[in-house]
Amino acid sequence: ALTVAGMERVSGAEIGAFLTMMASSVLLGAAFIAIGYVISVVVGQRGAAGGLALSVWLGFVLIYDTLLLGMIVGDEGSAISDRLFNVLLLLNPTDPYRLLNLTFLEDVSRHAGITDIAGAGSADLTQSLASMTLWIVIPFATAIAVFSKKEL
Repeated sequence: ALTVAGMERVSGAEIGAFLTMMASSVLLGAAFIAIGYVISVVVGQRGAAGGLALSVWLGFVLIYDTLLLGMIVGDEGSAISDRLFNVLLLLNPTDPYRLLNLTFLEDVSRHAGITDIAGAGSADLTQSLASMTLWIVIPFATAIAVFSKKEL
């Protein structure tokens, strides 16, 4: 435990949770920057690129998980297996971020509620980190490839 001036003791788990959140936030930011690069290279106009980038962000952050939750509720657990649920979670850059910050830290996961949904089917730490890394590398490589073929 660490004592910070004027504050209560901060445990090693709390420091670890904070560092995990900071590192995963940098990864998530990098993923959305890489996606933004692809959009800006493909779309010629600045305004259209900004609007599309905002739409993509909204799609990943709000709409994707709402649709996924709707599928799970509508399916009543019959067709969507734990394995398929894992894959669907990893196909969105925000879900591995949420999993890292809400399920892998025991004190947080107890109060987060996502463990009820993810349960035994949730992706493990390696899969979440690999997914976040791929969400950076693939769009960035795509942006480089598209940009290198454009005439300046």
